[in-house]
Amino acid sequence: MNLWTVSVVILLFQIPDTEPAKTFTVSSDTYNLTTRSREVTNTYGREQLILYSVYKNGDFLHPSKQDAGRFFSCPFDRTVEIKNIFSEERQIGWMLVGGGICGNTFSYRIELIIPRTSEHYPEYHHFTFISKVIPNLIPTEKGAKICFFEQNWGGGGTATSFYVPKKLEIDVTGGRAEIRKGDVFENLDYFECESGKPGSGTKTFLGPFVAGLEAVNPDLMRDALQYYNEDDRDWYDVHFKDGSLEGMKSLVTKVEALRSLHEEVKNVVDWDLGPQPE
Repeated sequence: MNLWTVSVVILLFQIPDTEPAKTFTVSSDTYNLTTRSREVTNTYGREQLILYSVYKNGDFLHPSKQDAGRFFSCPFDRTVEIKNIFSEERQIGWMLVGGGICGNTFSYRIELIIPRTSEHYPEYHHFTFISKVIPNLIPTEKGAKICFFEQNWGGGGTATSFYVPKKLEIDVTGGRAEIRKGDVFENLDYFECESGKPGSGTKTFLGPFVAGLEAVNPDLMRDALQYYNEDDRDWYDVHFKDGSLEGMKSLVTKVEALRSLHEEVKNVVDWDLGPQPE
């Protein structure tokens, strides 16, 4: 390696220790996000580690969970973005957008950072997930909705994979900072997927059907059945024991039974089945 090459490598990975703080104000309180980045090596190889901190009026805010403050992304040839999250009324937090799967296929790693504005709970909540697209942020009266797609390989490989629509809801009313699963069926029109991969949108069968299966939501599964395509039967058989239309309908019936059973026993079991379909 000659001197010129060494200089190029140094310039490629040399970034500022601290980025400008991201700031928003609620009433008379000011919230800041500061970040710094460095290259690290772990079991996945070379990655970018973003260390972040949240402050309220200059005082350090502790996270609600101990694994916060560290965000891993692909190497420095991909830039980690910081996006602001808004409710219908104001800014409520930030979203870090980095690289999560960086091989033959690519997916984003996303981190939501939401400070609590309650005087009694000076902390922030965070949530990390993988998304095939940069999530669509939808302001709401209570906070925000986060709509995105997750790549699912199922019983096959990349060629037979498909994208599953997912939704998270943020609730900041009353000074809280709750992040929970949302009902995909409620907001199908808000999902965007620009990859062009067959089956990547919501007007297709596999992705929405599996989203309904994961959420134990028979309504979403039934809606997806209208997009069942007999020509894709071989594709469905990769992922299901019986990929026929009748086989899929039988799964809807079983999910209906499971949802009904949960309603009977939900006071004594802890099943995370997602929101109850209306």
